[in-house]
Amino acid sequence: MMNNQKSSNVILTGFRGTGKTTVGKILATRLQWVFVDMDEQLTQRLGASIAEVVARQGWRFFRQEEARLLQDLQAMRCTVLATGGGAIEHQQEWQQLRNCGYVVWLDADISTIRRRLMTD
Repeated sequence: MMNNQKSSNVILTGFRGTGKTTVGKILATRLQWVFVDMDEQLTQRLGASIAEVVARQGWRFFRQEEARLLQDLQAMRCTVLATGGGAIEHQQEWQQLRNCGYVVWLDADISTIRRRLMTD
């Protein structure tokens, strides 16, 4: 890896079920970096599953917390980050986060995504 700030993180994004968490864990292990899953971080911060938080406090509250987490993650180094599905909706925070790592968009065909979501 090159020695510059941008090379210090890999940010994985993509639709639900494209493998961000699975790929992220493998990549972090190979790079000997930290792996962070945004959905897991939010669940820990909020003390409930995403579905529970949205049911109790609504999508607006959840998206605000997601934006706060994106801001906090800008300080990470040597990290592979699996973003949540809504991360790119937060334009300002997303642009700032993109400045501290390489963004990789993961994709999968619809049948694969459908199969994965059925077990989610």
